[in-house]
Amino acid sequence: MWQTIASAFHQLTSLAPAVAVLAAALYAANVLLCALRWRAALWALGNEVSVRTATLGMLCSVFVNNVTPARVAGDVFRVGWLKQREGIELGRGTASVAIDRLTDLAPIALIGLLSLSTLRPYLKQLGAPQTALDLKVDLCVSIRKIFTPFGFGRITHDGNYVTSVEEKPTFETEILAGIYVFSPGIFRLIPPDEYFGVDTLIKTMLAEKIPIGLYALTEYWLDIGQVPDYEKAQKDFELYFGDEAPKP
Repeated sequence: MWQTIASAFHQLTSLAPAVAVLAAALYAANVLLCALRWRAALWALGNEVSVRTATLGMLCSVFVNNVTPARVAGDVFRVGWLKQREGIELGRGTASVAIDRLTDLAPIALIGLLSLSTLRPYLKQLGAPQTALDLKVDLCVSIRKIFTPFGFGRITHDGNYVTSVEEKPTFETEILAGIYVFSPGIFRLIPPDEYFGVDTLIKTMLAEKIPIGLYALTEYWLDIGQVPDYEKAQKDFELYFGDEAPKP
């Protein structure tokens, strides 16, 4: 625990002063806006409290939530705070907190709707079979989209006449990513004591009309057989696992 606290303190002290001030200002503004929203809910229920009271109650609620396991403890505190400080009955206090919490759903729903176009490909993957076992196949291959720039202008023609030109196009190709999931049933296709690559295995299965599943890989992936990828792998390893990497 102390190591975690020390690490957090180190991260905080390494912040640029302007960034720290901006973060504190944004947090203070957020608390104030939440307090004003809660005050409006109380007003709608026929109870008026000062901005100071609502802000103090919100700050105390945040503190209680941060030091207790349950995230609802701060809400319970707010209800008791209203009863003790303002004499507002428990039913109205509970209703005000419930209204305040329900208003959180509107921005969350809006953010969700706005992000649907970005999340749609990932949501489709979540609903798709992920392994050879799910697909009910003996072999599942991973594939990856790569984009290869072409260093010349591409031209097409019909006999002696040009039909189109494309200056230095980028070709999109789906490749084998080198990750395979297979079941023991695949061993019957592999001959003993001779070289038998995965490409040969795939061709054999296709010839015998044995279904092969695939998984479109979108996660972190590098081909260390390529010099740029190999250099990036070294840099990433140093960044996350080297001597200067953040300690957990």
